[in-house]
Amino acid sequence: FGCDGSSSVSRGVAKLAGFDVKRSKGGMAIGLTCNFVNLKTKQERQMRDQKFAVQFDRKGEIFGPIRKRTKLDMENVVSFTCEYNHYFVATPTKSSLLAAGILKESKTIGE
Repeated sequence: FGCDGSSSVSRGVAKLAGFDVKRSKGGMAIGLTCNFVNLKTKQERQMRDQKFAVQFDRKGEIFGPIRKRTKLDMENVVSFTCEYNHYFVATPTKSSLLAAGILKESKTIGE
């Protein structure tokens, strides 16, 4: 599985290896990724992995407060804890990043 764009190296390698190559156009997603050191405090030891997707938050209980505080519409929020660090990924919508001034202009790949 390769996700390296229209000039894909992995597509050429797959063809040479005799694999069928299929192309899929997916939507654009922007992921904000953070890593924090796990200090192993009592509170950190009690943390559990979390996965939230907007399609399962029909009442807005999870993403509503995020929007209120940040002005960003999230598609997904994921948090994992391991022995040495906490890993966090959030995918805000492109339109909310533009509205907040975080992205300056909207461009598609290749522009």
